[in-house]
Amino acid sequence: MKLGVVTGLKREAACLSIQTEPNGLSVLCSGADSGRAEKHARRLLEQGCRALVSFGVAGGLAEDLSAGDLVIPGVVVTSDGSSFSPATNWRTRLIEALPKNGMVSQGALFGSEALISSAAEKSSLHLETGAVAVDMESHRVARIAAEAGVPFLCLRAISDDASAVLPDWVVGTVDADGSTRYATVLKRILLNPREIGKLIRLSRDSEAAFATLRRVAGLAGPLLCFA
Repeated sequence: MKLGVVTGLKREAACLSIQTEPNGLSVLCSGADSGRAEKHARRLLEQGCRALVSFGVAGGLAEDLSAGDLVIPGVVVTSDGSSFSPATNWRTRLIEALPKNGMVSQGALFGSEALISSAAEKSSLHLETGAVAVDMESHRVARIAAEAGVPFLCLRAISDDASAVLPDWVVGTVDADGSTRYATVLKRILLNPREIGKLIRLSRDSEAAFATLRRVAGLAGPLLCFA
């Protein structure tokens, strides 16, 4: 059995590295690009994967979610009214494999084509859709899984909560392969020194999210409880 995983960043994929097995897990990074995430999902199926996972960080929309909290959504929704439900049995197995510490949300996740950067945008999106978190890959991966008739699962850790404000230029600091353009980050910090505080908070909260992803990958095992 081969499981296909789409992440946005290399750092997200690295959280799965110790779980990778020959012919067991195939991971592709989209570089925080929705269209590329869809192409990668198709590519994974062409390579023989029999199930798809969207794995990585997400922005919080619900005020009761904090950085590092885990979202295993019961549904992924989009702006055009589409909705995609992860495989129920698979999702249940994963949730049961995790500690019952109250840090796992099963609320809806919103799939966005663009970065949701401000607290006002997050609040509005939460009120409009009821979603508790947002990312830019899951809806595209879910759509391809639905079209192909294969199981889908979404697993996301909160890297910026509902009150966090992201600099608009953050997306431009990620390469197509999911690696971070650190030189670009430094240059933009120097050009926008007033945003250093935002970046310090984002860095701290992102570390909490990555720690959660690593922990969950270890608890769930090589195939994330698929089999």
